[in-house]
Amino acid sequence: MLGAQHPDACLHHCCKEGCTLFEYTPRKNWSAHTSDKFLLCGGDRFDIILQAGGSLQLQPKQVIYWSGMEVGIQQLFAKPAFGEARLRFFLDPDSNPGFYKSLEWRSQNAKLGGLYDNPMNSHWEFGADGVQPMDRSTHTTDVLLMRCGTLPLAERCKDEFVIMLGLVAGKKQRLALL
Repeated sequence: MLGAQHPDACLHHCCKEGCTLFEYTPRKNWSAHTSDKFLLCGGDRFDIILQAGGSLQLQPKQVIYWSGMEVGIQQLFAKPAFGEARLRFFLDPDSNPGFYKSLEWRSQNAKLGGLYDNPMNSHWEFGADGVQPMDRSTHTTDVLLMRCGTLPLAERCKDEFVIMLGLVAGKKQRLALL
């Protein structure tokens, strides 16, 4: 789903506050990392859970799947249809309404010396949304997405041109929303 050969290739441990991201560590090697601390908050990387029978189990504080932007952008540029759509955006700028016609866009572009007018440059938009994959669950999964803003409006949201950057599972919804 994230363009990885195996889900573990994009699995990371992170702080619940988002201050540190640790690269994937196989479960068999977790015991060598029990002293790992998050850089900013100083919290422990793992919770130590007491199991029935008295054994201890390590559990990461938070797990996320993150494929990264570079891989996704490379995958998009490998698609001929993506290149053709970007070319249409620059060849017919009058067909791109909204933000690209706004004073803010023109002001930003002027400050950067017309950088946005160059077809060699791309404008990227990031977004996040929460979904509830299990119907009767009070947990959500946050989906982190990226899309190219320098595409014609009708093509910007096509599935083939939207990159899923990551998944953050298990955040509880506020009870007021249920």
